[in-house]
Amino acid sequence: ALPISNRQAFRWILPFYSESKSFLHIQTPLARSVNCDQDQQLTVSYLIDRKELPVQAQHLDLFYLVMGREQIALSGQKKIEIDSDDPIKGTFQFQLTINSDLAPRATIIMYTICPDRK
Repeated sequence: ALPISNRQAFRWILPFYSESKSFLHIQTPLARSVNCDQDQQLTVSYLIDRKELPVQAQHLDLFYLVMGREQIALSGQKKIEIDSDDPIKGTFQFQLTINSDLAPRATIIMYTICPDRK
């Protein structure tokens, strides 16, 4: 028989907070090994409060950086067209080609800059 010991474990969980009430979320496939020169499909969900943008804004620019081996391996931007005064929300696909510059792990940073810098 194995001895039974009682241990307490805990972890503080803090809710995510955004002062501007705007969010970006990059959904990645389940963690697994990926071969070089293979495309990886990522889904980006976004919700941007329309009040954070100028009234005359017709699009929103999302910028991304892909880091690998402690340096920027890729960068670019995605333009989202704005057609109403409602919150700007939706999803889009982002394709990332895996290569040796991203090994052993890639970090993706996606952001937008609102006029008041939030």
